[in-house]
Order: sequence, then C-alpha cells, then structure tokens
Amino acid sequence: MARLLGLVLDKFYAWFVEPVYTVQPISYIQAVGLSVFISLFKLQTKREVEESQLEPWSHTIISSVLLPWTTLLTGYIIYTTIY
Repeated sequence: MARLLGLVLDKFYAWFVEPVYTVQPISYIQAVGLSVFISLFKLQTKREVEESQLEPWSHTIISSVLLPWTTLLTGYIIYTTIY
C-alpha cells in the first residue's frame, strides 16, 4: 500500500506542487517515505474498522487498492483540465 500511495503522492507533487511553487522534484522513494510518514497520523484503530458497515476484507480492498487509484484518477482529471 505504501508503494501505491507513494506513486499517487509522486504524481500529485509533480502535477500540482512543482509548477506552482517552482520546487525541485522528489523521487519515487522520497514520495513513498513521505506517504508512510503521513499515514502514521491517520491510522485506524481496530475498533473503528470493526464498527464500520463493511466486512474487514472489503474495507482492506477499498482502503488499500481502490482509494489510491480513484484519487490518482481524480487528480489526473483535474490536472488535464487545468493544464
């Protein structure tokens, strides 16, 4: 999951941060590290997962696979619309 979030962060950084703030690009490894760092602050407790309406396996699939790809697609659509 960290690799996929790193990919999303890498693309978002290149699309939205670099052009606006004219900063140097970050590498994929730096993006993975940054996404792991960010995810430390949004960890869900076991109780929150159990209290959700979803089954544990579907929650895992949604949070680790579908959400990053949906975020990347949404960002790409915004990026292509703006630029």
